[in-house]
Amino acid sequence: MAKLIEALLHDHANMQKLLAALERQIRTFDNGGIPDYEIIEAVVQYCLTYPDSCHHPREDAIYHRIATKPQWDGAVHDLLSEHAELATLTREVARTLDAILAGRDMPRDRVMRTMREFLEAYRHHMAMENEFFFPNAEKILDDDDWSAIEAELKEVEDPLFGPTLEKRFAALAQDVLDWDKS
Repeated sequence: MAKLIEALLHDHANMQKLLAALERQIRTFDNGGIPDYEIIEAVVQYCLTYPDSCHHPREDAIYHRIATKPQWDGAVHDLLSEHAELATLTREVARTLDAILAGRDMPRDRVMRTMREFLEAYRHHMAMENEFFFPNAEKILDDDDWSAIEAELKEVEDPLFGPTLEKRFAALAQDVLDWDKS
């Protein structure tokens, strides 16, 4: 398996943990409780930074390379538009969270709809990539293609799961760690 695909699959596994953490907090909110907004905010901030600055550009680079190959059938032609849609959904979740934290009245059903749409879109997108896009890339691209892709990418450290944990993600990291232990 290509090193880049392994890294992207690892990112997806980490993202599943974050989505689960967000879902636990949203469930608390939906049940009338007070969620840990620090954890929600950290998930949103992570999604606003790492996926858009590192993860999705890596996938986009693979997509652009694979799209030049005659054996590519365009089975996931909407990958780039899905990345744009995820960015839009993430910004909408961020605006919703900002409104809640600012004390503005937000209808519970609207908050839940926004959060569920975000969770569903991310999970669907990652499943499509894991099941279709990555296997097709592995079949179609050769070692020279992978080398060329990696040469054009800049290295960006994961601020949560990388070697240096950014302080703003400390509570989220602890939540994920605690949940993994249970």
